[in-house]
Amino acid sequence: LVLNPVDPDSPEAKAGKTAQAKEKAKAEAQAEPEPIYLRELIKAKLDIRAKERALWSHHAQTNGALRDCSNVMFFLEYMDNHGIRTVNDLNERLSETYEKITSIRRSVKAAQRRIQTISNIRKALKDLRETRAVHDKYMQIGWKTRKEKFRAEHADDLNRYESASRFLHKNVTDDKISFAALARETRKLEKDIASYTEELADIQRNLKMLKDIRYFVRDLLPELSPEEKHKVKEKRSVREQLEANRQILSAEAWNNRSGIRKEKSR
Repeated sequence: LVLNPVDPDSPEAKAGKTAQAKEKAKAEAQAEPEPIYLRELIKAKLDIRAKERALWSHHAQTNGALRDCSNVMFFLEYMDNHGIRTVNDLNERLSETYEKITSIRRSVKAAQRRIQTISNIRKALKDLRETRAVHDKYMQIGWKTRKEKFRAEHADDLNRYESASRFLHKNVTDDKISFAALARETRKLEKDIASYTEELADIQRNLKMLKDIRYFVRDLLPELSPEEKHKVKEKRSVREQLEANRQILSAEAWNNRSGIRKEKSR
């Protein structure tokens, strides 16, 4: 039995490819999670917090609502200024911020280590200068017994010289060492550290705002945290979760009111 091959340029073949491409695009679109908008979560959280204050006094309810509105105004202004609309945007911005902080702290530590190395280089050069005469005299002694006796008498100076020599051999590649150049490098590193510290303070202020926003809606999306090592799939949709939270709070508020009525009737 011989089957006639299908012409790939035929209308039937092209129609089949188009249908497959549409099915693939549809499947990919369904696989992508629906964006979760922070404004919706914040509004839902405000509703939940208002229900939680249902049994409070009017004065306490008003003060609580004013505090929430003040915080939310800061949240929304920050989100608008930084293009944060969804939970994914928030998590990405948090991850970027943590990475920046880690990078800056590494740079600060590297600069601090280099400053300490420069300080040790200056000390080693000082030790060499102060003990060179003793070391040169020691190297000129030929007799073993005399040499051992001299070393025992001048052990501290010889140990200082040898330790400084080993340190410089390991940490200095250029034979010509300039104290002025080392001082200039130290001043530059200190300025870099001051700049890093200022930049870090600004980034940490942004981090605090991002964490405050996440903290405000954390109970609505407990599994969506950028600090988690592994992403966990949602067991329920966000809207189902919100509705469940509303129902629980409504039931609790109703039970509390019923209990108050029973006590009054007694």
